[in-house]
Amino acid sequence: MKIQIYTMQTAAEAVAAAAAGVDYLGVTPSNRGLPGEITFAKAREIVDALEGKAQRVALSVESNLDDIAAMVEAVRPDVLHLCGDIALVTPEQVKVLRSRLSAEHPALRILQAIPMTGPEALDQAAAFEPFVDMFILDSVAPHIGGIGAAGVTHDWSLSREIVARSRLPVILAGGLRPDNVRAAIEAVRPWGGRFPHPHEPAAPRRWLSQGSGQDRSFRGGRESDLKPGASPARPMSPHSRRKPGVRPGRAPGRERASPTPRVPMHFDRLLLLKRLLRRLDHSCCPPGGADTS
Repeated sequence: MKIQIYTMQTAAEAVAAAAAGVDYLGVTPSNRGLPGEITFAKAREIVDALEGKAQRVALSVESNLDDIAAMVEAVRPDVLHLCGDIALVTPEQVKVLRSRLSAEHPALRILQAIPMTGPEALDQAAAFEPFVDMFILDSVAPHIGGIGAAGVTHDWSLSREIVARSRLPVILAGGLRPDNVRAAIEAVRPWGGRFPHPHEPAAPRRWLSQGSGQDRSFRGGRESDLKPGASPARPMSPHSRRKPGVRPGRAPGRERASPTPRVPMHFDRLLLLKRLLRRLDHSCCPPGGADTS
């Protein structure tokens, strides 16, 4: 199962997330006051740093096709995430946009957000399917522009129906947390999951270091915590960690340099998340499935 996370703020952070196992890393190039938005120049810096390390996604809530095309030209992502008002950016307009972008960006894929507000989402997904490459099923909040970043769940039975009907990879989003991610995956069986960035207001950093009930696998920092029913590990104090490459008892001045940069602590938890999702893939989801990576 694929892991997608928004929204990267620096190149260093994005590279660390990729090293921790995130498959799809998103940026929000905008000046609309969106959560986690950054400039086009900063987004391009992050995209360039991630080349060959993860799939790079750029989000747009715009309804003007010229504005969307300008962002793609400036940022150069692998995936364009359209999450604006689908009454303004209709399936027919996405068809036009795809044709327009294909000349300069033939490998660009389109990830279409579907607002999971009710049964109408089934028909909306079917209408967009001929013109896009992937779906992301997300919740909607009235105070947030576009589709997503709502921090709440939606009717997973509708999401499951879209997964069953569609031939495209489907990413589940909307309020995924340590205490509900297992139930969400078992209910929907998506191709991927969009998980909140540790710094998002709706998902504070503790989301990757705490959990409850059956999803204790997110607590602590040991792989053994992934076993069902295992007691949560007590996180190690940062002061008790020895430096990378330094063995106990090694004489000062003879430390070995660590071969790889250390992953920040909150992204270490993503390694555990990745392993858990792989186990859930085998336990609740059919083998195979589309892979657009």
